[in-house]
Amino acid sequence: MIEVLIVVVFIGILTVIFLNYFNPLEKRDRAVDSRRKSDLDRFTVALEDYYGDNNCYPKKLLCTPADKADDLKPYLGTIPCDPATGESYYYEPEDVNCPQYYRIYTNLKWEDDPQIAEVGCQYGCGPSLVYNYGVSSPNVSLEGASNCRDWCACQASDVCNHVADSCCEDPDNPEEECGITSSKCYCCEEKSVPWCGDAGCP
Repeated sequence: MIEVLIVVVFIGILTVIFLNYFNPLEKRDRAVDSRRKSDLDRFTVALEDYYGDNNCYPKKLLCTPADKADDLKPYLGTIPCDPATGESYYYEPEDVNCPQYYRIYTNLKWEDDPQIAEVGCQYGCGPSLVYNYGVSSPNVSLEGASNCRDWCACQASDVCNHVADSCCEDPDNPEEECGITSSKCYCCEEKSVPWCGDAGCP
């Protein structure tokens, strides 16, 4: 019986070591994320070719086999879907008949990917800052993308004030000791983002 217990403990130790060093779930997430980044890179090339011929970017970008998913043909034979959800990537063109810019967003599963910070999405990008990765046309940046370390948030008085960097290390959960009452911190450059009611960043 003792020998069986020793074998079980030994197998358990080896399993823990294996999972720590060869985390299969993380490797799966990173492989899916690699596909997402590759898809967005393909979009940027195809969209610039499209713009060169049409002087506009397409108004929609539906993935195959969605109905009428031919927005980038012949520039891109197959419009890829998100490999995990099977849905189209979030495509945000300029809201005019002839878009002159675009942004495309997705969420990488592996949140420690250094490219998230490289594109400025470590604190969220896109509508409502819900995405953590994206690409855009050369003439615009991703919405919300910033390497900003000068933050504003609602103080206990419900007035938007500057707060210390340490309060916003996790922008979704500001530290209680900072006296922050809002659910998020915001970069002080993002004056158009409403928070604390209608108050803007000082």
